[in-house]
Formats: sequence, C-alpha cells, structure tokens
Amino acid sequence: MHAFDQDSAQQQGEDGWPTDIEAYGWAAHRRDRSMWEAFLPVRAHAAQLLGTATAQLGLLPEESRKHWASKIAALERAIGTLESEHNRLLERLRDHLAGSRPALDAVDLMVTECLDEAWPALDSWAAGGHAVIELNTMLHPGSAPPRAPQPALRLVSGGIVPPDAPGRSHGSRR
Repeated sequence: MHAFDQDSAQQQGEDGWPTDIEAYGWAAHRRDRSMWEAFLPVRAHAAQLLGTATAQLGLLPEESRKHWASKIAALERAIGTLESEHNRLLERLRDHLAGSRPALDAVDLMVTECLDEAWPALDSWAAGGHAVIELNTMLHPGSAPPRAPQPALRLVSGGIVPPDAPGRSHGSRR
C-alpha cells in the first residue's frame, strides 16, 4: 500500500482526479495483485483465526464484547467476500477455458477484475486483521511471542525490498 501511495500515478489535478487515469489504473492493479499475494498465507488460516476469535468473544466481559465482535464480524464478511470472488473467478475461468477459443487476454482480464473486486475486503484485513492477535493477547497476555526488532520491509510488484535498498522511502507506514 505504501508503494501505491508513493506511486507517481497518484498525482492529482485541481479537480481531485488523477492526472493520468490509465497510469492510476495500472498502479491500482499492481496494488491489488500485491495485496492478494501478501494475503495468501493469512487466507489459508483465516477460518481457524476467526473461529478462535469468535470463541474468545464469549470469554470477554459484556461491556467489551461488542467492540471486539464488530471487528471480528468485519473480518468474517471480508473473508466471505474474498472466497466468493475467488470461487466466481474459478467458475469464469473454467467456462472460458472450456470454450472453443480461450484467449490469454480474457483470462488476464478476469483475474484483474477479481482482484479489483477483492480490494475492499483485502483492505479490511490490512486495516483490521490485527484484531485477532490483539484479542488473543488481551485474553492470554503471556501468549504473545516476544517481538525482536525487525527492519521495515516494503512490498512492491517484484517482491520485498530490503531496508537498505537504494531509493528506499522512509516515509510513514500504514
């Protein structure tokens, strides 16, 4: 997300719209794909994480339960959206590839559309996924592994950029 925010395609005119709408679109597509790829390890365990968090809600005092329940519910809705989009993509790909003239351009477009539709759900996890860890740590204070200082890494289209890479931005993180 940081790479997307720093992308020159983010430049806006006086009207508040991107000055180069095509460059903005391509930057958004790169962001969506990077977010999907970064989320894959979490997605593989999302059901277990959410199941544990849901069970832990019952251990909370009534006055704090609503706060945590809304966070966990938002993550459950987001994972439902991601699963629906993935299943829809698989169905569309099966139908297209079973046709008489499958085209790579059409496949690429289907994947891009899926990732575009998945973006809000991915953003929900990026912004609120820490709630499952915080809830567990609150209920089991000694269970959080000690955090060793780690250098900040930046996800970009081609992978992870180490902190000492030339041109590395040291701006604020999200």
